[in-house]
Amino acid sequence: MAVAAARRADIAVVLVGDRQGEGSDRRSLALPGGQDRLVHAVAAAKRLPLTGSVAVAR
Repeated sequence: MAVAAARRADIAVVLVGDRQGEGSDRRSLALPGGQDRLVHAVAAAKRLPLTGSVAVAR
């Protein structure tokens, strides 16, 4: 649904997040729950530069 909407839109904004905060180490910079795949799919659908914001909460 997000990819189809991105194809029809002039711009695409994707907000992603994680529930990990200070005091713990990450094994990678990958986002949980398939969010990396979503960002890549939307970016590919628009073929335009994509700016994102990652919110981290505990």
